[in-house]
Amino acid sequence: MIRSPKVVRLRFAVIRDKVDSVLVSLGQLGLVHFIDIKKTSNKELLAMIKPYELSSEAYGISEIHSKVSRLINKVGLQPRKVITTDLNLKNQFNKIEEAIKSIESMLSDQHTPKDLMQKYIDHLLNYEAALRALREVENVKAMYGGVVGRMFVFDCWVPKEKLSIVTETIDKYSDQLSIYEVIEDLEEIEEKPPTVIDEKSKLGGFAALTRGFGIPVYGEIDPSIFMMITFPIFFGIMFGDVGHGLIFFIASLYIMHIKRKKISIPDIFRPIVQGADILIICAVFSIFFGFLYGEFLGSNEWFKALTNINGKPIYSILGLSGLEEEVAEHRWFIILMKLCIYIGMLHIIFGLVLDIINKITEKEYKHMFSGPVLWLWFYGTLTVLFTLYDFNPTTRVSQLLSDVFSAKNPSFLPVSPLYLLIVPAITMFTVRIFIEGFTEALGESLEHLIASISNTISYLRIFAFHLVHWAISQIGLMGKGSIYIYLSLPLATFLIMTLELLATFMQALRLHWVEWFLKFYKGEGYIFKPFQL
Repeated sequence: MIRSPKVVRLRFAVIRDKVDSVLVSLGQLGLVHFIDIKKTSNKELLAMIKPYELSSEAYGISEIHSKVSRLINKVGLQPRKVITTDLNLKNQFNKIEEAIKSIESMLSDQHTPKDLMQKYIDHLLNYEAALRALREVENVKAMYGGVVGRMFVFDCWVPKEKLSIVTETIDKYSDQLSIYEVIEDLEEIEEKPPTVIDEKSKLGGFAALTRGFGIPVYGEIDPSIFMMITFPIFFGIMFGDVGHGLIFFIASLYIMHIKRKKISIPDIFRPIVQGADILIICAVFSIFFGFLYGEFLGSNEWFKALTNINGKPIYSILGLSGLEEEVAEHRWFIILMKLCIYIGMLHIIFGLVLDIINKITEKEYKHMFSGPVLWLWFYGTLTVLFTLYDFNPTTRVSQLLSDVFSAKNPSFLPVSPLYLLIVPAITMFTVRIFIEGFTEALGESLEHLIASISNTISYLRIFAFHLVHWAISQIGLMGKGSIYIYLSLPLATFLIMTLELLATFMQALRLHWVEWFLKFYKGEGYIFKPFQL
């Protein structure tokens, strides 16, 4: 899901006698995110509202519930779900306390008949559910509700597609003794709505990586779905090797087994287990790129023996298979380096496009034009110039820099690339002066111009870590006989599957969080937390 589901603001009032039933039923639905009504911007309503203070009875409920919870944990039971009829036990606390004492003595008596024991266990679970419902209802009334005469008033957020279910529930359990107001035009509200997070999303660990940076602001594009494509590609280019990928794949399947079977593990390893789906996908891409590279544990000979493919498939794709090994390898490294630059340019351009879409959604048209639009003009020009200099047979990429500083123009351009770059840069600065002031305009414009270069160069990390992986793999192939079998190969494989694997994962994450997210993603939202019983 690119954006979170839409929500609406619901304000409802319920007569005092029915408020507990309504709140329990809403807690069963789990569709309402309550807001403190006492912080409302409606001054007229605020003047009428009186806070609800917890009574001594409410504290008694909490104390008894704690006793019952400890008893349930001692017996090894699981609490059941709350139902509306649990409220029938309200005002029967003395009876519940006496019953709990009887249940404690019965459970400790080993001679108690099984049918009688089960009866008392059922009573215990009923008491726990009732007390939990009453405790949570009292907390909601005190934290979020307000009293106006004989009515309780609440403010909440509700998913728009579920609004009818919520209002029907309020009407049903209040016996129509309720009123409510729905605000769908959220521009009338100063507070930003919460972001509804789908915990069962197929994006899995990639959504968790995004939330590690920050929760999407309501209406903001969630980059998790795009990250699911680019992250494994970055990782695979850096960690490409069929042998290491297979080891990683098998280990990832075992981690997935631990996750599904809910096997107990130390807390330090929980994030790894929760991200098992990411690891499996990254391992698959590692095997794929390893196949292109023609490497199995760093060896092309082993790859040839296993696949019966001569040479490296990537050389055949790029037309390098007819060259000497050293020449082909040198050209391949140059091509890969340029490829990483192109990947970075496309990634950054896509981020700027997403920022334009976000700004349009938020109706920030001035900032859209002065920010991502003009930045995209500058950066797009830089990308086009890089591509022209790279693919034109009469020039090289290195010549672009010299032509910019010398103000020369090549044969395929009407003017120097300096002028093509300076026009959007000056326009960006000038427009920002009118919108943000001179100081802010100067700072922001310089930051964007510098970031255009530094962020693009940062994508060479992909090439650098590919070289690191290749170099460590070659070290593992050194030596002969027992030295090779028992020392160099195991040591190199261990380093690759531990330290290098972790470093590669972190670099792929950094390229998304720093070089990409900062172009368009605020991550300053907060999660929709429904009231649940």
